[in-house]
Amino acid sequence: MTTDKAAIEVKANQQLTQKEARMTGEEFAVKQNELLIQLPSQFRSAISYMAYERGHSAGHEEVLGILSGLIFDLLPSIQQFEKDIRSKERYS
Repeated sequence: MTTDKAAIEVKANQQLTQKEARMTGEEFAVKQNELLIQLPSQFRSAISYMAYERGHSAGHEEVLGILSGLIFDLLPSIQQFEKDIRSKERYS
């Protein structure tokens, strides 16, 4: 029975270590691009920079969380802005 307990402890420690493992730069870039693709290209670097400045000291995961929040907050306004521009172009 001690073997089973030891195996359970090893598995629990591996899961904990996986949760604590930091995201690599490559993983971060992929996830960041997945989020930024939602925005028009003109906004991507500014929003990305804002997220980086606000969260880089806490790690990639924090930057992605902030980026996601910024996109969530700004996307409706950006979409409305694009719609307004298209309307004005039609009537010009």
